[in-house]
Amino acid sequence: MICRCLIVDDEPPSIKILKDHIASIEQMEVVGVFSCAQHSFDTLEGEQVDLLFLDVGCLGLPVMEFMKIHKNTPKVIYMSSHKNKPIEAFQLEALDYLSKPISYDRFLEAVKKYTNGYYFDLSAEGALNKEFLYFRAQRKTVKVILKSILYIESFKDYIIIHREDHPELKVKQSISVTEAILPKHLFIRTHRSYILAIKKITAFTNYDIEIGKVSIPVGSSYGHVIDQLYEGRV
Repeated sequence: MICRCLIVDDEPPSIKILKDHIASIEQMEVVGVFSCAQHSFDTLEGEQVDLLFLDVGCLGLPVMEFMKIHKNTPKVIYMSSHKNKPIEAFQLEALDYLSKPISYDRFLEAVKKYTNGYYFDLSAEGALNKEFLYFRAQRKTVKVILKSILYIESFKDYIIIHREDHPELKVKQSISVTEAILPKHLFIRTHRSYILAIKKITAFTNYDIEIGKVSIPVGSSYGHVIDQLYEGRV
């Protein structure tokens, strides 16, 4: 069974995160992306849509009116960058509500609610086991094998992906967006400017973490990461 997903969102970084998350699950596909709910009407009426990811800021009309217009509205997962929207969403029997940026783990929680009664491979060997991601760099789309990543560094409006046996890859993307699309069981953020591959860590102190010969600082608000390393929880 294929779950046909429709995305209504007007923020390109958020759309990229969601499309990457959906692409990681074999039984899910994106059938359309719209920046406004009203633009999605034809697709909702004319095509099979099983799951709608809807940013409440893109409705353009009251939520209740939207639901009345589409009597056969698919299951809906609401999204927002604002923290004060969930109550209204759940009053409308939303499947779930996701705050942006949407982490992969939180995305999976929402999808599991939809898959109740269906078989989707969301096990550690399935959806959680992402092997690669695509990044737009140097005017082309580059496939990056996750296990090749050593660490990711933020530089102004870009990230620099440092990899084993590959040149550095400079991507115009925020580190927060990057953090959201990476599997949390493989990567950890240790500083506002750094994300590290957990398995590549070779040594650490209370102030920095080493990956081979590279020493990476631990930010003042990321001290809990060192505690997790000491306790073996990452």
